[in-house]
Amino acid sequence: MKVLITPDKSKPIARIDFNRDIPSFMLQPMGARAPQRPRNDYLFSRGDDSNQTAGKMAAENTGRLPVEFSTSPVKVYRELLNDLALVEGLVGICESCRYSITIRSGQLFEVEQVAEATARVIHSVLYPREELEVDLKKKRIRKQSTPRPTKSPPPKTVNKKTG
Repeated sequence: MKVLITPDKSKPIARIDFNRDIPSFMLQPMGARAPQRPRNDYLFSRGDDSNQTAGKMAAENTGRLPVEFSTSPVKVYRELLNDLALVEGLVGICESCRYSITIRSGQLFEVEQVAEATARVIHSVLYPREELEVDLKKKRIRKQSTPRPTKSPPPKTVNKKTG
């Protein structure tokens, strides 16, 4: 499994791209009376109920992943969520799609390290028999230099003493 981590240099956020399918964290409310999550909430964070979230993930991701689980998908997703909740510095998952997630780390943590630990958890639960290759993409900032106006140096004067 290959992973590419792209940290945001101005915020404690990183995008983690995978070359394998990962489960969706874009959980839809279940049932007619299920409340919508507020827009500023995370798709998953330590404070969420992993049992309830695992059930929603199993329902939403049925048939989507190319891996077969040896136990119930709810158990697999519960293990994934519980392990993610233990990643030091992980505040929450902000976005999710088929091949990537975006995470937020705590301000005092290195977002690259938190992202790598998050990727390792996903790898160990979903694709444990594959090797893991992690690459860090550093966003290059192009420095635009504007030419400075050149000034002609003052003419040299020679001070001759006559005497």
